[in-house]
Amino acid sequence: MEKEMIDTAAERRPFMLEVKGVPFIVGHKDYEASSCEKLLPRPVHDERLVTLADAASFTEYIRRHGQKNTAVYVSATWPASNAPMAEVIIDDGAAGQSSWRDHRATLSPVLTKAFSDWRMIDQEKINQLNLCVFLDRHLQDIVRPEGTTAPSAAEVMTFASTLSDIRKVEFKKSVNLDNGRVQLTYTEEDAGTQNLTIPREFYIQVKPLEGHDSTYRLKVSIRYRIEDGVKLSFTLELRDIDKLLEALRKEITDGLKKDLSASGIPVYLKA
Repeated sequence: MEKEMIDTAAERRPFMLEVKGVPFIVGHKDYEASSCEKLLPRPVHDERLVTLADAASFTEYIRRHGQKNTAVYVSATWPASNAPMAEVIIDDGAAGQSSWRDHRATLSPVLTKAFSDWRMIDQEKINQLNLCVFLDRHLQDIVRPEGTTAPSAAEVMTFASTLSDIRKVEFKKSVNLDNGRVQLTYTEEDAGTQNLTIPREFYIQVKPLEGHDSTYRLKVSIRYRIEDGVKLSFTLELRDIDKLLEALRKEITDGLKKDLSASGIPVYLKA
């Protein structure tokens, strides 16, 4: 009887088994298994996710960890989808050979403060005071392309300064000028009739991404609205912003293809 009790107790003791190099402890209660992989000198299965902020770091990570079946996938909807611009799957598998695909790194570029500010104000209604403050803070982004009649940064600053001084007025009429400007006539208390020249459009030159030196030029259209005859509101529209983002994505994608060509790692465009 005593021997039978000892044998039963021994049978109920946890035991160890190994599955593909990973040790497990199995308890007899419900046969629940607990992995002991963390007790090994190194993991049997490489599982990690790394987020990188610039293309140079992303490329260097791939060169360091890339394998025979590594592949890079670039998002066709970045940045609208809030997904990373690109993702590398180190263990992507091959035809007829599946893989866990869980060693990954993503490229999530950081937008510069200037570019983020312009995108944030794009097609948003803004009052005249806030427009003056915004233009003053981003005056260094405004450029006049050679061979155009677009306003210079100084002219835009003059417009903003004049606009900031307009308080109690009554707007009378507007005239479209031949040089791409609009002239607003208004009457101001104690100052009589005055004119305000509004540029219809101007250009900015900005660097979209931190850690990426390329700059891009954008046309900015200005639309105004007279409200109740006494105050102005504005809308700025970044023209061809989608083309800029597409060009930026193509530039980085082409750079990845060039930098990884020697290693034979493919770069795909995914929806």
